[in-house]
Amino acid sequence: MRILTVIQHFYPALAGAEKFGQALAEAFRAEGHESMVVTGRWERSWKRQETINGLTVYRHSVWWLGGKRERRFAGISYMLMLFLFLIRHRSAYDVILVHQAQKSAFVSALAGRLLRKPVAVIVHCAGRFGDLQVMRSSEYGFYTRYMIDAIKKSDAFVAICTDIKTELEAEGFHRVHMIHDGIVPWKAAERRDYSSATRLVTLARLHPQKGMDILIRGLALLPGSRSWTLELCGEGPERERLEALAAQCGLSRRIMFRGLVRNVEEVLDRSDIFVLPSRGEGMGVALLEAMYAGLPCIVTRVSGFVDIVTHNVNGYLVEPEDPAAVAAALDHMMEDEHLRRRLGTAGRSTICEHFTLDSTARQYLTLLETLVKDAHGHRGGPHEA
Repeated sequence: MRILTVIQHFYPALAGAEKFGQALAEAFRAEGHESMVVTGRWERSWKRQETINGLTVYRHSVWWLGGKRERRFAGISYMLMLFLFLIRHRSAYDVILVHQAQKSAFVSALAGRLLRKPVAVIVHCAGRFGDLQVMRSSEYGFYTRYMIDAIKKSDAFVAICTDIKTELEAEGFHRVHMIHDGIVPWKAAERRDYSSATRLVTLARLHPQKGMDILIRGLALLPGSRSWTLELCGEGPERERLEALAAQCGLSRRIMFRGLVRNVEEVLDRSDIFVLPSRGEGMGVALLEAMYAGLPCIVTRVSGFVDIVTHNVNGYLVEPEDPAAVAAALDHMMEDEHLRRRLGTAGRSTICEHFTLDSTARQYLTLLETLVKDAHGHRGGPHEA
């Protein structure tokens, strides 16, 4: 089977969806399938085509002139060039797997109908920061309704958590499957020492969705007697505002803004507690990685996280938008070594048993093989009524 992954942003971008998209495409290749990726060339320094871990990646041109007024133009150029790519390379793939029910899914759905190629769409988030809400609040205004209607005609949808599946079905989407994200376990010794509780860590894009302002305000509420540092790993549009907030709270010396990090495993292995008070999530690759590393984790009770974490069993759940709750959870966890050990050990077991990429990739392959088989078995093509 020849699988084309369509994703708007890809390596060297390092957000959760991009990391998962790369890992999944590489897993398809490891299982003996032809796997390639098409994405946008958002930086001129990025190569138009390259091979990454045996995976062929195509980056088509995006006419980005900079500034808010050109945002719509950049989006239209991205969609146009993607459509042309799908047409021009139609003989190179059997099925299209799209990440996010946004611009890429709209174009892929149109091309799939024209070419009679099956299309599956992975929906990465629900709610306020969800795929559909992002589409509705986009620069395309009135036309967004028709773009979403076109996406609905895709052959299958993958919800990565329960809330996404519920939202899609409520919105009139059909053929919705639920497949959780998974991570590639790295060769790391199981954590044994839980005696320290001073090195805090978070992995997040610096965007309002991730609640980094809530984390900083929560840290400011910790008792002055607590000794701690935070490695804040990630980059994004909120960095300057967050650095200013840290300074305002008197925490500049304790919070280290690391920017993008590629040695995630090393960062997690040297940390003691993971905390991520997001306002909304799909699944949260960063949380999966932290739990696999054996870290006791504090996250918010939002979509995606609640599919992974059971409160006080394999992690801690706090309510969103509540710095005091974050502070209380951190204070409690810093105080109790037994709690850290219990949650960290249980969290790692959860990932090993339910959230590895091998299991996730097999579920995707079963779905995609079914779509290709159905498309070939339908005389008029997969989309004909």
